[in-house]
Amino acid sequence: MSTKIAALLLATPLLLFAQVKQDVEYKTKVWGYLVDEVTQQPVYNPKVTIIRAEDSSDTIRVQTVSGDYSGFPRSFIIFTITKPGEYIIECEADGYETAYITWSLTKLKKNESNITLDKPWYIRKARKKKDHQLGEVVVRATKVKFYTKGDTVVYNADAFELAEGSMLDALIKQLPGVELKEGGEITVQGRRVDELLLNGRDFLNSDRKVMLDNLPSYMVKNIKVFEKTDFMRELMGDTVHKNLAMDVRLKKEYSIGLIGNAEAGVGTDHRFLARLFGLRFTPNSSLTFFANANNLSDNREPGNQGDWSPLMQATGVNTHYEGGSKYQYTNTNVRYKGNIKMSHDDSKSRSYTNSENFLPSGNTFGRIFSNNNYHNTSFNTNHEIYKISKNYLGALEIRYMELSPYLDYNRFANNSDAGSATANSDIYASYGKAWRDSITVPNAGQLLRTYGLNRVVNSTEGNGHRFNVGTDWGFGLGIQHNTYLQLSVRGTVDYTDSENKLFDHYKLQYLQDNNTDFRNRYTLNDNTGFMNKVKVSTANLPCFNNMADITPIYTFTYKRQTQNRSLYLLNRLDAWGEQTTHELGELPSVDEMMQTLDNGNSYRQRQDDYIHNLRWQIRLITNRGNSDPKVAMQLNFFPEFRFEKNNLDYQRGNLDTLLHRSFAVFEPSISLRFWPGRSSEWPAPWQISLSYSNGVQAPDMTYLVDYRDDSNPLNIMLGNPHLKNTRTHNMGIKFERNMKKQRMFNTSIGSHIYEHRLAMGYT
Repeated sequence: MSTKIAALLLATPLLLFAQVKQDVEYKTKVWGYLVDEVTQQPVYNPKVTIIRAEDSSDTIRVQTVSGDYSGFPRSFIIFTITKPGEYIIECEADGYETAYITWSLTKLKKNESNITLDKPWYIRKARKKKDHQLGEVVVRATKVKFYTKGDTVVYNADAFELAEGSMLDALIKQLPGVELKEGGEITVQGRRVDELLLNGRDFLNSDRKVMLDNLPSYMVKNIKVFEKTDFMRELMGDTVHKNLAMDVRLKKEYSIGLIGNAEAGVGTDHRFLARLFGLRFTPNSSLTFFANANNLSDNREPGNQGDWSPLMQATGVNTHYEGGSKYQYTNTNVRYKGNIKMSHDDSKSRSYTNSENFLPSGNTFGRIFSNNNYHNTSFNTNHEIYKISKNYLGALEIRYMELSPYLDYNRFANNSDAGSATANSDIYASYGKAWRDSITVPNAGQLLRTYGLNRVVNSTEGNGHRFNVGTDWGFGLGIQHNTYLQLSVRGTVDYTDSENKLFDHYKLQYLQDNNTDFRNRYTLNDNTGFMNKVKVSTANLPCFNNMADITPIYTFTYKRQTQNRSLYLLNRLDAWGEQTTHELGELPSVDEMMQTLDNGNSYRQRQDDYIHNLRWQIRLITNRGNSDPKVAMQLNFFPEFRFEKNNLDYQRGNLDTLLHRSFAVFEPSISLRFWPGRSSEWPAPWQISLSYSNGVQAPDMTYLVDYRDDSNPLNIMLGNPHLKNTRTHNMGIKFERNMKKQRMFNTSIGSHIYEHRLAMGYT
C-alpha cells in the first residue's frame, strides 16, 4: 500500500508538469529584413501583411523598424508567432512591385525566443510608367529648418543659408542645438554624438574631419539625429546601450557618384597650403583618396559658440604632409573596410617658463627656455572583416566572426637646446629680455652669482622608431534554437618594439660654491612588449518580467614587457669632457664606450602580468516590460572582482632581484538615473543622475625596487618597497533640465577621495 502511495506521489508532479507543459504557449519573435533585389540595399517603411497559409483569416501583427545590426543597416520586419507552419508575407513599398514571400517553421523551440533570418527577403522595383505632362502649378512654401519624427530630430539642409562652396562642417555649425568642436567632436543639446553616419553607414566616423571638410553641403538632403539601437545587442538582451547617432542623408541624385575637391594657396612668410580629396561611392561601397600639405600650424576656426580660446592655440611652426586612402564594401552579411595613411611632420617650437616653488625654508624662483626641432614620419594601416553567419559545429552555432588587423610604424629624430636657472630671489626682472643670455653665458653675472642656486644648460639630439602590429578578433557562439545561451568571445594579440637613442651635453653649475657638473651622455632605450587578451561575455539574462538583466563578463589579460636602458657617460674619456671638440651625436669606439657604461643607472627588466577580471553588469529599468511609472528609474550596479599577479625580473648594477606580487580587489560602481517615465520627448525634459565608483591602482613594480637613480642630479629617484595600492572613491550628482527653444540647464557636484595616493617628494 505504501509503495502505491509513494508511486502516486511521484507521478502526481509529473502529471501536473505534463499538463502545465501542454498548456504553455511558446512565443517566438521573428526578425526578417527586406532588401532591393538588385542593389541589396534596405527598403525602408514597407507595408507588410502576414497570414497563416492554413487559415487566411489568421493575420499577424507586424512591426517594421529601421535600425542597425552590428553595423549593417536593416529594414526589419518583426512579428511574433505562436504556432509552427507556413506563413505568407505580403510586402508593399513605394516604387516596388508587391512581393509575396512564403516562409515556414517546422517547430517552435522552448528556449528560442528570437529567430534572426540569415538571408533577406527580396522585393523588385516596379517598371517605370509613362510620364504625362500636367499644367503649370505654382507652389510657395516656407522651409522648415527642423522637425521631429518619432524619436528622431530631422534637420532640412535646404532651409539653411550657406555661402557657395560650403562644406558639411559649415552646415552642422548652423543646426539649432548642435555644436561642432575642435577635432570633429559634435554635441547635440550638450550630449556627444557617438556616430557620424553617411546614408546610414559608418563611412568616416573614425576620421570625421575628412568628411566634415570635404563633403559639399549642397549634396545633403537632411541630417537626422536619433538614439541608435544595435539590434544584435537587443537580441543578446541588451536594450540599455544606445548611441547618439547623426546620419547625413544625401539627395537621391548624389547616392552614386564621384566627388573631387582641391585647394591650394600661398601667403606671406613662405606659408603654403594644398589639399586634395577624391571620393567614389555607391550605396554598397566607397573609396577615398586624400592628401594634405601645409605649414600653417593652426587649423582652428572660430566656432559659433565663441570657442576660439588662447588655450587652444597651436605651439611652434609645423609643416605637415599626409596622404592616404580608405575603402569600405558592405553587402547584406559581410563588411570589408580599411585604410592606409602616411604622414610626415617637421616642427619647430620655442618655450619660456616662469616658475615659483613654495618651500618652508623660503621660496625659489626659476626661468626655463627651450628651442626644439622635431621630425616624424609615420605609416599606419588597419582593416576589418566582419561576417554575420550561421555556421554549425554539431549543436553549436557560430553567429558572427570578425578580424581586424592593424600595423603602425613611425620613425623620429629631434634636437633641442634648453637652459634653466633657479634663484632664491626674483632677480630676473633686472635682466629684462636678456635673462636667457644670463643663463647661457660662460661666466655668470653678479646678480646670478649672489642670488642664484643653480643653472643648467642642456643640448640634446635623438632618434628612434616604434613598431606596433596586432589584430583584434572575435566570434559569437550559441546553441541552436536557443536565444539565451550565447557567448561573445573577443580578443586582442599585440606586439610592440621600440628603440630610442638620445645624446646630450648636460652642464649643471652650482652658483654658490662655483662647482660644475658636466656630462656628455649617450642613452640607449630598447623596449619590447607583447599582450594577449581574451574577453568572454554571455547574452543578457532577463529577469523580473524583463525589467532587469544580468550580464557576466570575464576577461583574461597576459602582458610581457621588456625594457633595457644603457647609459654611457662619455665625459669619462679624455677629449670627451666639457671642452670636447666632438660634435653632439658622435660615439667613440665600442671598447671605449664599454668603459663609460654607468652601471648604477643602467638596467634590464622583464615584467609578466596575469590579470583576471570578473564583472557583473546588473541593470534595472522600471519603465521596461509592461510597467508605466510616472517617474522612471534606471539602476546600474557593476561589481567587479580583479585578481592580478605580477612578476618582475630586475637587474641594475650590483642589484639582481626577483619581485612577485599578487592581490585581489573588489571594484564596484553604481549609478541611479531618474526621468519622466511617460514622456516620449528626447532628450527627456529633466533627469537626475547619481553615481559612485571605486577603483584600485597598484604602484608600478619598479617603484617597489630599492634602487637609486641619479642620472639626473636635480631629480634623484629612490625606490620604495613599502608603497601601497591607491584606492579612489568617485561620487557625483547631476541635474539636467531641457527646455523649449533649444535651451538647456545642468548643474553637477563631484567628489574624489584618495587612499594611499602616490606622491613624489621635492626638496
